[in-house]
Amino acid sequence: MVEANGTIVATDRIKGIVRVDPATGGQTLLSAATASNDFFGIARDNNGDFIVADSGLNSDKVLLVPPGIPGRIIRIDKTTGAQSVIAQGGNIVHPYGVAIDPLDLSIVVSDMASFGGQGAIIRMDSLGGNQQVVWGPASASPQVPQSAPFNCPMGIAVENTGNVLATVFSYFAYGCSNPGIFRVDLINHVQVTVSANPPVGWQLPFGITTEETNNILVVDELLRGIYRLTPNGSFTGQTPLSGRDQPSTPNFLISPVGITVPKFQPGVNTAQPPAVSINGAPASSPEGTAINLTSTATGLGTFT
Repeated sequence: MVEANGTIVATDRIKGIVRVDPATGGQTLLSAATASNDFFGIARDNNGDFIVADSGLNSDKVLLVPPGIPGRIIRIDKTTGAQSVIAQGGNIVHPYGVAIDPLDLSIVVSDMASFGGQGAIIRMDSLGGNQQVVWGPASASPQVPQSAPFNCPMGIAVENTGNVLATVFSYFAYGCSNPGIFRVDLINHVQVTVSANPPVGWQLPFGITTEETNNILVVDELLRGIYRLTPNGSFTGQTPLSGRDQPSTPNFLISPVGITVPKFQPGVNTAQPPAVSINGAPASSPEGTAINLTSTATGLGTFT
C-alpha cells in the first residue's frame, strides 16, 4: 500500500512490515515479524497507522503449520512499529484480506476459514469491535448470503459505493473455490459474479484493488500478471495489463500477490475557506418574474 507521502509499505511473511522509498528503493523495517506472525493484507487507517491481517497459517513456520493457530487483525503504529491486536477469535480464524471502507472508515476483513471453513467477510469498527458478518453462510445471518460458486474469500477491496469485491481460489491449504472474483452488493443484498473460472482462465487471483475510474485491478500469482477489468467484469485495454504474457512490457512478476494504487482526495481548506456572495436579488418580485442573479466566489486555490 502507499502512504500519503508516497512511501510504499509492504507486508513480508517472514520479515514483517517494510517501508520502501519510491525514489531509491531503500527499505526500512517498521515492524519485525515474530515466529507466530504471518502478515498478508494491509490497509492504512484514518490516523495513518496500518491494519494488517495476520493469517495464523504458514507451512514454513513451526507454530503455524496447518491447521495453524487462530489468526488476528493487528494495528501497527506508523511511528514506532508497535503491534497491538484489535481482533482475534469469534469470526476471525484465518484472515487474509483487509480494507478500509471509505464511507464510514470501518475495517472490512476477508477470512478464509470462518464458519467451519466456508469463509466470510467481516466488518468491524475502527477499534476492532462490533463484528458484523457482511457475507457468509445463511446460518450466520449475513447482510448478503453466500451462494455458489464462491467460498473462502482471500483478497478484498471496497468500492467507492461501499460494495465489497473479493477474490477466491484453491491452492494447497489456501482457499476452497474455483478461481474468480465476486461482488457483495450491499445495496441490493445480493452476491454478484464479476469474473469466474470457468469460463475465464483465472488461476490464482489474489490481490485486488480499484482505480479512481472504478475499474478493477487484479493480480494473479500463477499467471504472473496484472489484469484490468471494468466494474462489470469485462477486460479492458491490453490483457494482461502487465506481466508474463504481455510482451510489450518487461516482467518482474514472479509470485505476485498484492496490488494497490494511490488515491488522492483534496482536503478542506480550513485556513482560507471559500466564500460565495450572491448579488442582484430584489427585496420582492411578482410571481413569474425573471430575476438575474450574480454569484461571486472568493478564496479559491490549492486545498491544504
